[in-house]
Amino acid sequence: MEPEDLELDQLQKFLRKELDRKKYVIVLDDVWNEDPLKWLAVKDLLMCGARGSRVLVTTRSKMVAELTGTLAQFNLEGLSPLQSWSLFIRLWIAQGFISPSSPIHNLEAIKLEYFKDLFCKMHDLMHDLATLKAEAEIIQSNLKGTTFNKRHVMFHLTLIWIHQIKFGELGSNYEVMFLNFRYLRVFDLHSTGIVAELSSINHLKHLRYLDLSNNVGIQVLPHIITDLVNLQVLKLSFCRALKELPKDIEKLLNLRHLYCDGCDKLIHMPSGIGNLMSLQSLSKFATDEGDTTKASTTARVPHFPCLSTLRINRCPELTWMPIFPSLDDRLSLENATVKPFQLTMEMKVAIPVIASSVIYPLSKLKALEFRRIGDLESLPGEWIQNLTSLKKLYIGCCPRLTSLAQGMHHLTSLRELTINFCPEVKEKCENKKGVDWSSIAHIPNITIDREEVQIESLSNL
Repeated sequence: MEPEDLELDQLQKFLRKELDRKKYVIVLDDVWNEDPLKWLAVKDLLMCGARGSRVLVTTRSKMVAELTGTLAQFNLEGLSPLQSWSLFIRLWIAQGFISPSSPIHNLEAIKLEYFKDLFCKMHDLMHDLATLKAEAEIIQSNLKGTTFNKRHVMFHLTLIWIHQIKFGELGSNYEVMFLNFRYLRVFDLHSTGIVAELSSINHLKHLRYLDLSNNVGIQVLPHIITDLVNLQVLKLSFCRALKELPKDIEKLLNLRHLYCDGCDKLIHMPSGIGNLMSLQSLSKFATDEGDTTKASTTARVPHFPCLSTLRINRCPELTWMPIFPSLDDRLSLENATVKPFQLTMEMKVAIPVIASSVIYPLSKLKALEFRRIGDLESLPGEWIQNLTSLKKLYIGCCPRLTSLAQGMHHLTSLRELTINFCPEVKEKCENKKGVDWSSIAHIPNITIDREEVQIESLSNL
């Protein structure tokens, strides 16, 4: 007789027999019962094991934790708001759950409108029911040793995670996935060791989200990847051997987020990248400083009208960049010159939005980073006076930077200032006594060379 066929008293006897004088580890996951008497009964049932046995309880209830715990509680932190939106909203978009009312609307901008409609929390029972209903549409499993049979292939599968497995162990099964799972919208292949087994990926015409990150064997992407015209998110982060992006990348007209940070060998961008009019996040923009054929021309960043995040790396010849009207999240300059930022901030012409108001360059930007900028000597007020929304400022490895005094008082919204390896600035700001300290004292959180000089008190949070 199987345990699931036993009555409660029979099940208790069966459990005692299985655990009797044996050393065990039992995980009680997602416990909600807050009745102390019932917990004592369970505890008594588990006392028959050998010394050293352990019971791990996970719960979202503080009362359950207090009732069951004999050791200190370990409280797991939830995802930050930014991480939560990154995980769920982009998947919602990829699955087609969120769609704009008109083509010009920003999908991320209307996510809060959808969220407001979700005022009823899904109960665990409803969650189980939804999971059961979705079994025909979602796979989240280890595929090692799986043999695909055409009779069992789910042709309307929309989401696959492959984890705890190296891609080569699938043998020829990856070809079956590409050829038969034609309705896939989300495909996560990060850290799977995939190298070049993407020759049939262009069959996934409905794909919206593709994660190839942390696959160190990928050197080039097949040109057929640009046939995925519905793709909205492409994650290539830390594909350290990746040397180039597809030359015809402009065919990915719906691409919104392109992540290629950590791709150390990626030293130039295809010219067509400037035609990605829907692009909102670009984690790295690089040009080849060793390419002498470009020495006589002026390097420029393409105009991305929807871009909200930009990292510019290894662009020593870059002298100008457009005014990105939607750049409101983060701008990072690394191994580059300060000139494009300087010229952008010194522009006298405002950007008209409506007849009665204007927006100045980068006035909505929340985070700004300068890393290894050899010609950054100061932050004049005329550069930064319009950064009225800036909350985080990072400056690192800028040895010629001598002072922050000129313009910091303009940054009234700034909450965090981090300065690393800028010796003259450190000397003028350290110990809250330097000559420049008064210009930054209004910032709640200040870190200099990894030392927390000023921390916002809890009462002010």
